[in-house]
Amino acid sequence: MKSLGIVLRLGYLLVGASLLVAALMLLRDSPPLEGPAHILLYGMIAVSFPAGLAVVYFWAYAAILCQSALPNSAIGAILGAGTAAGLTALWLLLLLAGYLQWFVAIPAAIGWIRARSSAHSADPAGQADTSDSSRQA
Repeated sequence: MKSLGIVLRLGYLLVGASLLVAALMLLRDSPPLEGPAHILLYGMIAVSFPAGLAVVYFWAYAAILCQSALPNSAIGAILGAGTAAGLTALWLLLLLAGYLQWFVAIPAAIGWIRARSSAHSADPAGQADTSDSSRQA
């Protein structure tokens, strides 16, 4: 089971890295905010779904705020997804969000649910056995 987790993690990172490399290669040949490079960004959003949707939402919100408040700043230029720096930063956030979701949060939630279900199955009435405490008193 542990080796399956390692294979899945490596596979996730390999898919994410290949999407980034392909997107950066295509971004070089296409105009900003157009072309197949951004289609591959949708692939990364799909791989990190549903956490990827939240990342994209907050990324777009931050980009709008920075571009309206600081129109000529470097931060606004980086947040724009039409640049290689912006695409790479967004990709890293998507990769991190997806990794945390799939390999940290979901296994922790499954472990918590299993622990609760095994505790409830061991004690079907939902009450602790008080016979030992009544004997000690």
